[in-house]
Amino acid sequence: MNSTENGERNPFAPVADFIVRARWLWLVLAVVLLAVSVWRIDRIVPLNPDARIFFAEDNPDRVALDRFEATFNKNDVLLIVVEAKDGEIFTPAVLEAVGELTERSWYLPFVRRVDSITNFQHTFAEGDEMIVEDLVPDPANTTPEEAAQAKEIAFSRIELVAQTIAHASDVTGVQIQFTLPQKDPTREVPMIVEEVEQIRAEIEAAYPFIDIRLTGGIMINNQFAVSGQEDGKNLVGPMFVVILLIVGLAIRSVFGTLSVLIVIILSALGGLGALGWMGGQLNSVSVLAPLYIMTLAVASAVHVLSSCRQTMVETADRKEWVRRALTEHMGAIIVACTTTAIGFFCLNFSISPPFRELGNIVGVGVLAAMVYTLTLLPALIILLPIGRRTERATASTAMSHLAEFVIANRKALLPGTALLALALIVGISQLRLEDDFLRYFDERYEFRQDTDFTEQRLTGINNLDFPLHSGEADGINDPAFLAEVHGFAQWLREQPNVTYVRSLTDTIERLNMNMHGDDPSYMRLPEARDEASQYLFLYELSLGYGMDLTDQIDIDRETMRMTVLMANSTTADMRALTLEAGNWLKENSPMIHTAWAERYPEVELVTPTGIVHVFNLISHRDVRQMLSGTAVALVLISGIIMITLLNIRIGVVSLIPNILPALMAFGVWGYSVGAVTLAIAVVLAATLGIVVDDTVHFLSKYTKARRRGLSPEDSVRYTFRSVGMALFVTTLGLVAGFAVLAQSGFAVNGDMAKLTAITITLALVADFLLLPSLLIWMDRKGAKT
Repeated sequence: MNSTENGERNPFAPVADFIVRARWLWLVLAVVLLAVSVWRIDRIVPLNPDARIFFAEDNPDRVALDRFEATFNKNDVLLIVVEAKDGEIFTPAVLEAVGELTERSWYLPFVRRVDSITNFQHTFAEGDEMIVEDLVPDPANTTPEEAAQAKEIAFSRIELVAQTIAHASDVTGVQIQFTLPQKDPTREVPMIVEEVEQIRAEIEAAYPFIDIRLTGGIMINNQFAVSGQEDGKNLVGPMFVVILLIVGLAIRSVFGTLSVLIVIILSALGGLGALGWMGGQLNSVSVLAPLYIMTLAVASAVHVLSSCRQTMVETADRKEWVRRALTEHMGAIIVACTTTAIGFFCLNFSISPPFRELGNIVGVGVLAAMVYTLTLLPALIILLPIGRRTERATASTAMSHLAEFVIANRKALLPGTALLALALIVGISQLRLEDDFLRYFDERYEFRQDTDFTEQRLTGINNLDFPLHSGEADGINDPAFLAEVHGFAQWLREQPNVTYVRSLTDTIERLNMNMHGDDPSYMRLPEARDEASQYLFLYELSLGYGMDLTDQIDIDRETMRMTVLMANSTTADMRALTLEAGNWLKENSPMIHTAWAERYPEVELVTPTGIVHVFNLISHRDVRQMLSGTAVALVLISGIIMITLLNIRIGVVSLIPNILPALMAFGVWGYSVGAVTLAIAVVLAATLGIVVDDTVHFLSKYTKARRRGLSPEDSVRYTFRSVGMALFVTTLGLVAGFAVLAQSGFAVNGDMAKLTAITITLALVADFLLLPSLLIWMDRKGAKT
C-alpha cells in the first residue's frame, strides 16, 4: 500500500483503509440514503406552467404587477389567430367561422371575456339615440354587402386595426381573457389549452378555408410546462448514452461503467429527494437538475476508476486498487465536490426562484455524489467482477507526450495562451444586456411558430401596461387628464416597434361624435367633465355581457389603463421605451406625473407593469445580484484551495485558471451571440465551482510532487501521468453531457448548457497549457531569487 511519502504518512491512508474494510457497511448506507431520498419525492409538485414562478413574491416589480392586477383584475390572455387562406377575412364564410369561434370560446374554463371582430361593440347615432351593437350581429347569416360594410367600419376604428385585424385584411384575432382561480395551477392552464385545441381542430375541419394559430399568455405559460416535460423526457436517453460511451471507452469495463451509473443515479435521486423534503416544485429550469447532477457526478467517479485502471497494471488486488485510488484522490475529490456545490449554492443570490431551486438541488446532488463516490463506488469496485487490464492505458501514454510537449514549449505557451485569453476576453465588450422571453422557445415548438406568425402578420405580443393616475376619484373624466392620456397615446404610436396602443380616450372620442349625431367635427374629447362622465355611463349600460370597462378603469375611476403592444422587441428595446415614456410624461403630462409622484414617491418616473415588463427587468437586476454571488463563491473556493494545499502562493495562482475560462467563455459568447439573457446571468457562479475541479486535481498532484523534492518539470510530468487521463476523460464527459443539455428547446436551459460547455473546454486548455507553464516559470524564478 502506498501510504507513506518520504517517511510521511498520507493523512487519507487510514480513511482509505477503513473504507475498504467497511465495504459492506457502505452498501447498507447507500440503501438507507436511497430510502431517505425517495421517501418524499412524491411530495414534489409537478411542473408549474405559470411563468410567474420566475419572480419572487418580494420582487418589487412583481409587487407592482400584483398591485396593478388587484386594480384591473388578473387576466390571462389567449389569442386565437385566424388566417383566411384566400387573403380576405371580411367574407360571409370567414365571418361565420370567426363568429362560431367567438361563441364557443365563451364556454372555455375560467373565461371572463371574449373579443373579436364579430362582437366588437360598434357605436353609432340613430336620431337622438346612441346605438351600441355587435359589428357583425348575425355571423352565420351575413351577406356580402354586410361583410363589406363591416370591413369599412372596422378599418375606421383605431381600436381594431393592427390588433384585431391586420392591415392586409387577411388575418384576425379572437382574444380571450381568463381569470384563473389559482387553486390547481398545474391543471388549470393545461385544461384550457386542451379544450381550445379541440375547438381549433373542429373549426378548421368545418371551415377548411382558414388556418388557426394559438398564442398569448396562456400559451406561453403552457409552453413553460411542455418544454420542461419534453426536455426531461427527450434528454435523459441521450444523456445515458453519452455517459456510457465516455465512461465505457475510458474504463473499458462493463461492470466499471455499471458502478458509475449506479452512483450517478443515486446522486440524482439525492438531489430530487432534497427538493421533496423542502416541499418544492419542479419548473422548466429545475426539471433538468437531475441531468446536471448526473453529468457532474461522473467526474469524481472517473477519477477513482482511472486511478484503479492505472494501479491494476501493477497488482491484481482489488482492495489495493481502491486503497490507492482513495489515498491519492480523496482529498482532491472532496475539495472539487465541495467547491462545485458552493458554486451552485451561490445561485441563491439570484432573484429568480427557479435558479435558486436549481442551485440547491444540484448542490445537494453533488455532495451526495461525493459521498457515494467515496463509499459506495469503492465497495462496488471490490465486489463486482471488474476485469483487470494489464496493459498501460493509451490515454496515459498520450498524457506523457503532452507533458513533454508543454515542458519543451513552455516559454512560448505561457505568453501565447495569455494572448489568446486576452483576445477572447475582449469579446466581453460585445455583450449586450438584452433578452426576449417570447423567444425562449425555439422554432421546433408550434407555439413559437404561431407567435412569430402573429408578430409578422397581425400584432405584437409583448405588452406593457401603464397605470395612469388622475390623482382624485372620478378624475378620469377630467378633460385635462383625458388630454394628457390622449397625447401620451399619440406619442406611443409613433415609437419604433409599437404596433398597437389601447387607450379608452379613443372610445370617448367616438362617443362624443355619436352623441352629436355622428358629426365628424366632434371626433374629439369632450370639453366638459360631466359630458365625459355621462357618455361613459351610457356606453357601459349598453354593453353586452362580459364587455364592461373594468379592465380599463378602476372602480373609483381614478386610474386609467393604457396597453402598448410591441413586436420583435428585446428587453433592451422595452426598457428604452419605458424610460423614454416616463421622461415624456414628466415633461408633457404634469397631472399624470404629479399623481404618480404623490402615490409612489420612491419611483421617480411613471413606470409600466405587466408580466413582460417584469421579465424585462429580471435579467437586468439578476446580473448585479449574481456578481455578488460569484464574488462570494470566489472567496470561499479560493480559501478552500489555499487551506487544502497549505500554500497561499499556489492558492493565488489557482485563481488564474479558475477565473480566466469563465471570462474567456463570456468573450466567446460576446463574439458569437452578444445577448446576455436571464440564463447567462447565473452561469458565472455555477461554472466557477465546476472548473475548479480540474485545477484542484492538477495543483494537488503538482504540490505533492514538489514536496517530494521533484523539479518543476518532473512535477509536471508526474501530474500529467497521475491525473491527466482522468482530467481529460472527465472534461470530455462534462462537455458531452452539457452538449446534450444544450439541445433543450428552452433557451434558458440551452444557453446555460452551451456556455458551461464552452467554459469547461477552455478550463481544460488553461489547466493543460497555461497552468503548468506558469508553475514552472514561477518555481524557476523563485529558485533563482
